[in-house]
Amino acid sequence: MSQFKWSAMMGGLLLAPLSFGAGFQLNEFSVAAMGRAQAGEAAMSDTAAAIARNPAVMGNMDKAMVSVAFHYIDPNVDVEGTAASTRTATLTTNADAKDVAPSAFIPGLYYANPINEQWAVGLALNSHFGLSTDYGNDYAATVFAEETLIHTYYVTPSVSFKPVESVSLGLGVSYIHGKGEIKNSTTKEMATLTANQLPNNTTLLSLEGDGDAWGYQLGVAWNVVEGHTLGVRYESAVDLDFEGDITYLPSPNAKSGTLTANLPAIFEVGYVGKLTDRWSVMAGAQQTRWHSFKTLTADIDGEGKQELKDEQWQDAWRYSVGGEYAMSEDITLRAGIGYDNSPVREKKRTLSIPDADREWYSIGASFKLAKAGSIDASFMYLTGGEADVNETKAFNAAVSTSFSGKLSAVDVFLYGIQYNYSF
Repeated sequence: MSQFKWSAMMGGLLLAPLSFGAGFQLNEFSVAAMGRAQAGEAAMSDTAAAIARNPAVMGNMDKAMVSVAFHYIDPNVDVEGTAASTRTATLTTNADAKDVAPSAFIPGLYYANPINEQWAVGLALNSHFGLSTDYGNDYAATVFAEETLIHTYYVTPSVSFKPVESVSLGLGVSYIHGKGEIKNSTTKEMATLTANQLPNNTTLLSLEGDGDAWGYQLGVAWNVVEGHTLGVRYESAVDLDFEGDITYLPSPNAKSGTLTANLPAIFEVGYVGKLTDRWSVMAGAQQTRWHSFKTLTADIDGEGKQELKDEQWQDAWRYSVGGEYAMSEDITLRAGIGYDNSPVREKKRTLSIPDADREWYSIGASFKLAKAGSIDASFMYLTGGEADVNETKAFNAAVSTSFSGKLSAVDVFLYGIQYNYSF
């Protein structure tokens, strides 16, 4: 009766719930950065992947560089709770689920080239947002969450300019392509209560499509004194419209429609300081302005705007500190810790985006190779505490369903390897 597959809502969530930034934001650009828990990245210029955060840092590079990064994300997200469907009676069933967020692979390709002492150009190919949750069609609360998949792809050429020796300014312009799908359906309990008017696995909502948009990045890198750099960057908010075929209960036929994803603006500041020939420290803070994400609304041809979910997110902050130790000319060790608070208000937390506050712990190392090459390898562990989840949906005056429970585990293991070459 209805099917809702959608394409790339919210900007491309590859693994939203855990991902490693507020809401469904991805921070997996540089593997070296992951080893520092992303600390100080707005000021860092060690590999070409650094331009994904702040194009201004190209002003501190003295050679052309290429970086190829590979991140693998292995999440463990478990849900505990009870689903209840009500008509004249109430039927309850266990709604526990394990490993609802599948593993994800996130690649990135980066190029930075200082043309002369003032100008540099670069190119970044990566993803900034991503979500995937899969509860399966036999889950007891598929009314709220069965399958959600959203990807975004960013192509960002950039340029930097040094008006004076100590300051570099950067600009990047991003072409963004997003696609994805989502599906919610009825349960066996609902079929019983409605005398099979809504049979088991009747699709309630489905849309599939894709969309394109443009955004930009601005950055400043300031070498305060030798060995100490401050960086500031801003990434614009983006309204990404996804067009596709939508079926939405009670309409029996698929229709074309548009879903608008309000991707947030991002503000970040970072510091990197070289204390001795061997020791360096870094720190950073990032604000993701999720207040723009109020509701999830689809504009369906012939039916107008339909509010799918009331989100009412709030701005979120990430804080991190890290350090590096040059063990030798060829080996550098690093580590970092961070804290990332969720933009989701407790009363608005959903099964489809089971987000929670996270703590970050990371280690990493760099190894120089012959012929100007190097390899970065990092490991990060993210953990989040338990968080309540409560949702209710009324289908008409007589029939409703609800979920009451919690996120019982939010743990993520991230592995990364990156190859760099300068010339």
